[in-house]
Amino acid sequence: IKTSLSATVKRGCSEYAISFSDYSRVNKTGGPQMSYKEEWGEIERVHDSTELLPSKGLITPSLYGFGLNELLIIENWIDYAKGIGDESAYSVGQQAVNSKSIYSIAKSRLKPSQLT
Repeated sequence: IKTSLSATVKRGCSEYAISFSDYSRVNKTGGPQMSYKEEWGEIERVHDSTELLPSKGLITPSLYGFGLNELLIIENWIDYAKGIGDESAYSVGQQAVNSKSIYSIAKSRLKPSQLT
């Protein structure tokens, strides 16, 4: 990672911020980050009740500390961010895409107007 890399705290994932710019802002005073429309609650309930992910069974606890699994998760998030066009993903100093499948999934979720 570049030594000149600076960190910025943002709320949630980059995809939400594409559609809702206020979502990513962190309110340091503790108030609401953005207005939540009541009709969104019903949309979320319907989605959650029909799009449940099946359990993968027994979850083995990971070892304490930073390991290969954490590194791979971070690399996947960086590749996902690149796929959706989040330019901050390139600030870590790694230009190559490690997971082409994650990158492709992210790219496929963009609206046609967002493709460059």
